[in-house]
Amino acid sequence: MFRRRLSNAQETVVADKIKVDTYFVTECIELLFRRMKMRRQQIAALGSGGFTLIELLVVVAILGILAAVAIPSFSDIRKKARNSACAADIRTIDKAIQGYFVEKGVLPPDGDLSVLAIGNTLDPWKRPYTYKVLGPDPDNPAALRESLGLGERLNLDYDLYSKGEDGQSGTASGAAGNEDDIVRSGDGSFVGPRP
Repeated sequence: MFRRRLSNAQETVVADKIKVDTYFVTECIELLFRRMKMRRQQIAALGSGGFTLIELLVVVAILGILAAVAIPSFSDIRKKARNSACAADIRTIDKAIQGYFVEKGVLPPDGDLSVLAIGNTLDPWKRPYTYKVLGPDPDNPAALRESLGLGERLNLDYDLYSKGEDGQSGTASGAAGNEDDIVRSGDGSFVGPRP
């Protein structure tokens, strides 16, 4: 093939153009490699910092198991704490009633705890404590009132109790509705769950 010979000036121009083109191509390739390197670093950073779906499912399952174990325990602890607070309140009210008796010579009126110098007369379930003076029945002075009105005597002087979480009391020991009652019995020698 026929080749035309370039003059020195033309060769210089062509050589300069090749240098510029080579420089441009080299810069483009370097920029591309830099971007690829940055992208690899970003992917590596994201890949090591994220969680897979399996890892997330395992964590959710573990949290579910812990919740299933903890919630019943928490409920039981909360019930015991309320029962203890109720027993402590009954002991406090009992001491206030005893103080009233020492000062006045009589027990406070039947069902009236407001005459005592105590602030709270509500149980932990936000219901009033039940206070009932025992002794002669006003309708039948020869007979003694039944303790708790249930045919069994827990106290000789007065009854003081909470009907518990369900707000009900049964008709005899062990009856439905009694299991959560907190009572004063033995004339104050025992305060706790109803026997």
